[in-house]
Amino acid sequence: IESAVGGVLIIDEAYQLVMGSSDTFGMEAIDGIIKGMEDYRSEICFIFTGYKHEIDNLLQLNPGLKRRMVSTINFNPEKFEDYLSFMDKKLELENLNFKEETYLMLQNIIKKQYEEKGVNFGGFRFIKLLISEVTMRFFIRCDNNELDINETFIHNEDVPDKYKSR
Repeated sequence: IESAVGGVLIIDEAYQLVMGSSDTFGMEAIDGIIKGMEDYRSEICFIFTGYKHEIDNLLQLNPGLKRRMVSTINFNPEKFEDYLSFMDKKLELENLNFKEETYLMLQNIIKKQYEEKGVNFGGFRFIKLLISEVTMRFFIRCDNNELDINETFIHNEDVPDKYKSR
């Protein structure tokens, strides 16, 4: 906390600090943060990030933390179209050729995750991982078969089964 004096301390995914009211280690960490918020009230801007419902649960575990929050900013969750746009940009950056059916499969995988997971959807992180794994499998397939990656399309077989069955 002291290293943030004169600046900002961002606690990303702050809700993971405490895994329930019986988590004494986590509660102790929160107590330490609260003390830091008091001791450095005019010297550090504390920012807690995370999913709204998870942060709400954290604040219910320790009302003292909530009382020290000056303001709350809730960002609207991304729309499905935002994720597709992100996927398109990632694919464009990779500069690889996709078969149309594979592109549609990726869209459907993302849509299914988005609809089923709701607020727990991994969003952009999930898409990065998906594209990474597909790309890696594609490179391995090209290498094993001595194919030119610039003249070869990414196929459905390059999409790991774990995503197809989701």
